[in-house]
This record gives sequence, structure tokens and C-alpha cells, in this order.
Amino acid sequence: MNKKQLYLDPNLSLDSLAESLEINRNYLSKVIDHLHSVHYSIYVINFRIRRAIHLISSRHDAEVYNFEGIAKEVGFANRTTFLSAFKKYTGVTPSFS
Repeated sequence: MNKKQLYLDPNLSLDSLAESLEINRNYLSKVIDHLHSVHYSIYVINFRIRRAIHLISSRHDAEVYNFEGIAKEVGFANRTTFLSAFKKYTGVTPSFS
């Protein structure tokens, strides 16, 4: 998932991931749950948030790169969903500092 950065696709689903990996969706879900102790959707969000943290820390000019752009780039449907997920999973609101 990380190597191909499939998590960047906002339309990524368990079905589409299983299809791209050519494995059964139920098996994939069980493997993710077992190896990472999280549900598939949380697994994908974690990848997206880590990528967003990288982008935020490497871009200090909010006028050039804003949270709407980062949200889209890392696979979130919109800024609001991104900001909510970021705060939920990191405990802080993202900022360019």
C-alpha cells in the first residue's frame, strides 16, 4: 500500500484494493486487522495522515500550499474531512509553522 501509494486515491475502497492486489476482500480485511490491529478504513487514514504530516512539515508557505490542496493530495474528499481526521488521529489541529 505504501510503495504504490494507493491510499492517495480518494475512491480507494476495500474492494478496489483487494482487486488491485488480486486477493479476496475478506482475507485482506482480516490480514489488516490481524497485522495492524485496526480496521481497513483506519489503516488507510493513518497512511493519509502520515503523508499529510510530511507535506505540512516540508511546506512552510500556506499561501502556496493550503489545507484544501493537502487534503486532495493525500486522498481526502475535502478540507473539512481532512481537518477532522487529522485532529482525531494526532490530537492537534494541523498548522504551517
